[in-house]
Amino acid sequence: MKKIFVMLTLVIVTTTIANAEKVRTYTMKMPSFVFEGVKTVFIKDIPVEDGELWNRGTGLEVQKLLRENIQNARIGEKAGHKLCTPWMSTQLYQLVNSESEADLVISGSIRSSLRKNEEVALKGKYQTETHKLPYFVKKYSKNKDAEASIDLQFTNKDGVAVKSYSKMNMTYHYSKEYLGAPKLTKDGKYEGEIRDYDITMKCIAPYLNTIIAEITPRLLSKTYDVKKVKKIKDKELKKTNKSANKLLRKGSYAEAADIFAEVAANASDSRSVATANKDAGILYMVTGNFEKAEEFLKKTNDSALLNDLNKRKELYNELKRIGIL
Repeated sequence: MKKIFVMLTLVIVTTTIANAEKVRTYTMKMPSFVFEGVKTVFIKDIPVEDGELWNRGTGLEVQKLLRENIQNARIGEKAGHKLCTPWMSTQLYQLVNSESEADLVISGSIRSSLRKNEEVALKGKYQTETHKLPYFVKKYSKNKDAEASIDLQFTNKDGVAVKSYSKMNMTYHYSKEYLGAPKLTKDGKYEGEIRDYDITMKCIAPYLNTIIAEITPRLLSKTYDVKKVKKIKDKELKKTNKSANKLLRKGSYAEAADIFAEVAANASDSRSVATANKDAGILYMVTGNFEKAEEFLKKTNDSALLNDLNKRKELYNELKRIGIL
């Protein structure tokens, strides 16, 4: 297990503006903790030790959340966005169905308690259009106070605990007020009342989210401007440049990069050459062609883009080193 803080870019669709295409990308933030050498994970049942009938689903919900985040290859992805490099994935490990298949086993337990009470009182109401004198109505209050603790262990196939999480005495207070007699559901609960089962999850959710954030990557958005190449005098080269812009709008970034590279090699105007070099470098970078990206970005002397490129190369090499790729 090793702490790493690296960023990764995944490319998505573009939005057109007057002089450039907005190439919206993702950076991928790696988790604080990576389980090196681990390819497969098994999550055991997580019991709730109090055994109350209303609370039995809490362990299943925790197990479900862990499973969803470990097997999600696109954590943080936005609907409709296009990813162009399949090796860029937030799924670092594969879930398996048995402990014997797993390089890492997640186990744990939950303890919880719940106190409930109802209060009935009078609440003053004052002048309205229909009531000119003060009057009172019954006020019903439903109160619930929960306390919970959670333990999670991450154990390798040799039975050695490589990571553990534990937090005690987390609390959550719930109160809902009803003016007048509340409507009752079929099971005798107040209409709109939070379920007892959800109270325990309210207790542990903030800590559980912290755990998930530490062990799973996440996609974060980033944007690059790919500017239009202007001042091209040669008719054939102008056609070539237009075809690059069409490919760019279609999201065919690798093909567009090759054509911008051709424009850079043949344009006579220095500003056109500089723009085409930068465009080609950006598109090669976001599609994972790091060698070509470095070739063209070095010509731009753009330190910010070169820094981004280095971060992507570092991440790719790190994923290979820890056995993810």
